[in-house]
Order: sequence, then structure tokens, then C-alpha cells
Amino acid sequence: MFRIVNKKELNSTVTLLEIEAPFVARKAQAGQFIIFRVDEMSERVPLTIAGYDREKGTGTERQRERQRERQRETERERERQRVPAQPNA
Repeated sequence: MFRIVNKKELNSTVTLLEIEAPFVARKAQAGQFIIFRVDEMSERVPLTIAGYDREKGTGTERQRERQRERQRETERERERQRVPAQPNA
């Protein structure tokens, strides 16, 4: 797992994430992307690498609202699968 170092709302639909990922920061090149997942069961969401700092070992990614909403839907679906339906009383 990688740690989110900084999170900044750029506007109502775009969030900038700075993620601690030394290996990614060392190897990152323009035009590449990472796969973001909340956990092993969540949907794979591709995020474009917006920048990186090789010395700090961090990468910066932009996340659009559509991607965040898709994550929320995936999390809600997993939660529904975990919680059995209650019988009507």
C-alpha cells in the first residue's frame, strides 16, 4: 500500500493527490499512468501521472470526479454483498 502524502481539491471535479511511491517516482516518465485501488477487491482506476519528485519518492496524480464516483459505487456494491438483507418484519 502507498500513503497519500497530500490531497488538494483543484475544483469541484478534480483532486490532486501526492502519493508516496519511491519505485514509481524513480521510474516515472511523461504520459504514463498508475492503477489506483482502494483495496484488493476494489475496481482498478487508471490515473495519469501529473508529476513526480524522484528525491522525495512521490508521484502526483489527478483524480476526476467520475473516477471517485466509480470508486464509491464499487465500495457500496462490496458493502451490499457483505451485509445480508434483513427480512421484512
